[in-house]
Amino acid sequence: IYRFIPSDLRPTTAYRLKVGKGLSSAADGVLKDEFGWAFTTISPAVDAIAPGDNTQFAAPDQKVVVTFNQPMERSSSAVNVRNHESGARVPGTISWSDDGRAATFTPAVRLGVDQVYIATVAKGLKGARGGETTVERSSSFRTVGTPRVIRTEPRSGATDAGRFGVNLMFAHPM
Repeated sequence: IYRFIPSDLRPTTAYRLKVGKGLSSAADGVLKDEFGWAFTTISPAVDAIAPGDNTQFAAPDQKVVVTFNQPMERSSSAVNVRNHESGARVPGTISWSDDGRAATFTPAVRLGVDQVYIATVAKGLKGARGGETTVERSSSFRTVGTPRVIRTEPRSGATDAGRFGVNLMFAHPM
């Protein structure tokens, strides 16, 4: 077995390798024909978006964190957040992790109550060492609603209440 470990493969790069004919082994065998192969290294891509798709009960100041599979060029437009119903863009700022692999969108305003928002990462974002994202990614989340009680035990007006306490069921996590 011969093993070559490169020190610095570039992303989104095609490599071609070959082993010339005539290479001999310790057991006196000889490679009769040249052997070649090719591969392409990974392109920049989104690994994860948090909150994840279809998240419920997000906070009114919910941040969106996008994690990439490699360091990226720092872009102020890496994440776009919109209200699903109105289409209005949420103003905010984007900060990057020290290693350039995570972008965090922080809204400049409180998000609406019980509203769906779509966080989008556009295709074409450039990797720090080359290449660019090839697909758009998005994730939707719903903010928490106004607190309200939807059920009580015992129910209102009950005359046969048990002796083990009172239960309140809220519409959303409290």
